[in-house]
Amino acid sequence: MTDKRGVTLVSVIVAAAILAMALGMAVSAFYSSARLTKQSVSFTKASNFAEGIMERTVAMPYSQIKSTKITSNTPKLQDFACVVDVTKRESLKEITVRCSWTAGKLPREIKLSTLVAKGERR
Repeated sequence: MTDKRGVTLVSVIVAAAILAMALGMAVSAFYSSARLTKQSVSFTKASNFAEGIMERTVAMPYSQIKSTKITSNTPKLQDFACVVDVTKRESLKEITVRCSWTAGKLPREIKLSTLVAKGERR
């Protein structure tokens, strides 16, 4: 009769090692997913804020559209800053909304641009 206790112990150790690797991969996947979700949330907040600023700026009368720094009602993102730059070109104004923030240690930025023509507006 052969001794099966040694074989069983090796089987248990191998199974435990495989389980540990699987759990490690699962934890890594959840961590990466959480990090990407956090980044997506910050981009969405900044993007929605920049779009709102752009819409309000475009809705202004042509003569009142000017460069400005936005300081109120900003999203709660680290080092958040938002600037509206207006460049005049003949009868057009180019409006650029640039918002920046820090995600962890990395700088992030979103930039939206459009042109507005001088003339009658609805």
